[in-house]
Amino acid sequence: MSDSDQPDSQGALSPREVSQWAEQEVTNSAKAFELRKKEATELATQYAAGEISPEEANRRLVAYDRRWGEAIYGVSAAENLSDKQILDQIDQARSDTKRAFTAAITSRDIPRSGR
Repeated sequence: MSDSDQPDSQGALSPREVSQWAEQEVTNSAKAFELRKKEATELATQYAAGEISPEEANRRLVAYDRRWGEAIYGVSAAENLSDKQILDQIDQARSDTKRAFTAAITSRDIPRSGR
């Protein structure tokens, strides 16, 4: 194994480990896109063809949203934004969500052991 295959003394990932992570991330993202596209297209096609009722379409839209969430968290690519603007909005949305979750948790009166 070369030196670049070993974590550094601080425990950081080696270049090889980061490359393996990136490969897996791309594989997982491609599969998720394939499944999302298939599910969304089937739903739209079946509804447009009158094969499912408005109620069934709505039920499946809700199920889809629960399963997949937003494609790009907190932003829509349809807004004609630059990549940087999209990334900034994702970061902002994640930060807002974390801040709201933290506030909700810390505002609860949870008994602490030993107090």
